[in-house]
Amino acid sequence: MFGFSGVGIGMSVYLRDHFSQNAARINGQMLQMYGNAKNLQRGLQDNFEGLALVGGAVFGAGVLAAKGIASMVKTGMEFNKIMDAVGAVSEANTKQMEAMRNQALELGKTTIFSVREVGTAMEDLAKAGFNSDQIIGSIEGVTHLASAADFGLLQSADILNNVMQIFSKGPGDSEHVADLLTYAVNKSNINMDDMFEALKYFGDVATDLNIPLEDSLALIMKLGNAGIKGSIAGTSLGNMMRYLTKAATPFATTRQKEGLAMLGLTGDSFVGANGNLKAVTEMVDILMAASSKLNTIEKQAAFEAIFGVRGKRGVSPLMRMSEIGDSVQGYSDSLKSNDVFGMAEKVSGQKLDNLAGDLKKLSAAWEVLSVQFTTKLEPFLRGFTQGITAIVNGISWIIDSPIGGILSAAAVALTGWALAWGGIRLVVGLFGNMFLTSTPPSRT
Repeated sequence: MFGFSGVGIGMSVYLRDHFSQNAARINGQMLQMYGNAKNLQRGLQDNFEGLALVGGAVFGAGVLAAKGIASMVKTGMEFNKIMDAVGAVSEANTKQMEAMRNQALELGKTTIFSVREVGTAMEDLAKAGFNSDQIIGSIEGVTHLASAADFGLLQSADILNNVMQIFSKGPGDSEHVADLLTYAVNKSNINMDDMFEALKYFGDVATDLNIPLEDSLALIMKLGNAGIKGSIAGTSLGNMMRYLTKAATPFATTRQKEGLAMLGLTGDSFVGANGNLKAVTEMVDILMAASSKLNTIEKQAAFEAIFGVRGKRGVSPLMRMSEIGDSVQGYSDSLKSNDVFGMAEKVSGQKLDNLAGDLKKLSAAWEVLSVQFTTKLEPFLRGFTQGITAIVNGISWIIDSPIGGILSAAAVALTGWALAWGGIRLVVGLFGNMFLTSTPPSRT
């Protein structure tokens, strides 16, 4: 019994001495390998994290720069497209195109409007029949009017053009017309929309009767201060002048003659030596002086007899405002004075002399820079784009050729091989990572 146990103990000692020591040595080597692998992993991680931070910063900066360049190029392309349209509509030659382009860029630097806005306003003037020289002579007045009246540039171009057409003004008058319109909206209780709507409905009658723009604006301003604005003001003034013209001719109705007689007037009271109507400001003063002798009932009856219900809507407010010292003649004199010249530019400058104006100018200046940047880069971009287009067209031609099917199949096979190879690399990478992150062997 003892002998058998002794043999067992001896074999146990033998196995421990010959095998356990080897196993312990192997286990130690594996622990060392694992430790080396972990150290390598930590080193790689530290390096890659550092590289990732640097790479991320560089990539982010690159993305921002690319977006900025793309935005600048987009702005430049849009401006060039607009100016090409201006040239096409105005039939400008190369020299004229360069002059309009340079002016648009200059206004982009010196006003709150972007070069694209200026270009679009130029296009609007071209569509209205302005040639390149007329556009160059008018566009600065448009920018001054728009900023002075707090109105959109395109709308201001449309209004300025229409007013000049109604009153037969030439492109050289654009700055002065802008000054007059600026005075009208800044010195009375009307805005640009009110003023234009009134002129739109009164303009034809005014030009037919040779009523100048200054007197027309004076009438509109006065009605605006009385609360009558826009199309209602224009229609009322138009009806007033139509009825008064009729009353001054042999076509006057009996009722009109009776109304004039109540005022102590005749049709000839409104006719000048040349056979035309007297100045509208003078006629208003004549009516004012004559009606002051009547009581309210007589005054109302006389005005309605002469002007009718529709025309009286314009006369009554003019008389009422004149009674409180707000005269048409006063407005007319101011509009015809030298103080009006340069008003649009002056008011525009005053309204923009603040941080908000500075920021608008900065934005406009940045757009000018974008256009200049794109102009320098355009030859390269056009060549590159045309080259890519040629390559795409060439590939399209090849695909459409008899060997196109073979090439298409090869492309599909190559894509499949790339996907398979990428999958294999992914699996190998995953298993490698599993080894690096596996639990180390236990110490025994």
